[in-house]
Amino acid sequence: MNFQIITKTEIRSYDGLTGKLQKVFSEVIDTRTNADLSSFCLDNRHRKCYLGDTAGTVRVFNISNGVFIKYVNNDDDHELRRKRNQLAKKD
Repeated sequence: MNFQIITKTEIRSYDGLTGKLQKVFSEVIDTRTNADLSSFCLDNRHRKCYLGDTAGTVRVFNISNGVFIKYVNNDDDHELRRKRNQLAKKD
């Protein structure tokens, strides 16, 4: 049994019984926006994780090895730039 947490830049997987860190997935930031991670959800079989960021991008990764699978929302680059600019104005 494992549990995962996200930080602004990575996913960390811990052993549920011992609490020891097992894996760190640090290459999960979308290089198109460099937005911080904000949400995380596992699928019902606990094989895929859905990872959202502050730019509104949602991506799917394999939770066992951290491999990128696909984008859930396929916004074009113009739309991503617009969202990033909106986020920058709020700060």
